[in-house]
Amino acid sequence: MKRYKSLGYLLLCLLLISISPYAAIDSADQIFINGKIITVDAAFSIHSSMALKGDRIIAVGTARETSVYKTQDTKIIDLKGKMRHAGDY
Repeated sequence: MKRYKSLGYLLLCLLLISISPYAAIDSADQIFINGKIITVDAAFSIHSSMALKGDRIIAVGTARETSVYKTQDTKIIDLKGKMRHAGDY
C-alpha cells in the first residue's frame, strides 16, 4: 500500500510539472550571446547568454545552456562583449 501511495505522489508531481506555465516554453524568440548579462540575484551574477520568449526571460547562462531554446525562427543577437542588464530587452 505504501508503494502505491508513493507512486501516486510521483504521478501528481509529474502532472503539476507538465501543466506548469514554464513547461510549455520550449523555444525562444530571441537569444543574446557573447555578452555580459547582469542579473539581479543575490550575487549580481554575470552570464554570457540570455533567451527571451515574448517579453519574458526564459533562461540565462552560457550560450550552450540557452541554445536548447533555439529553433529556426529564433533571432540570435551577438552582443560582441557588450554589457546588458537582464531587464533591458
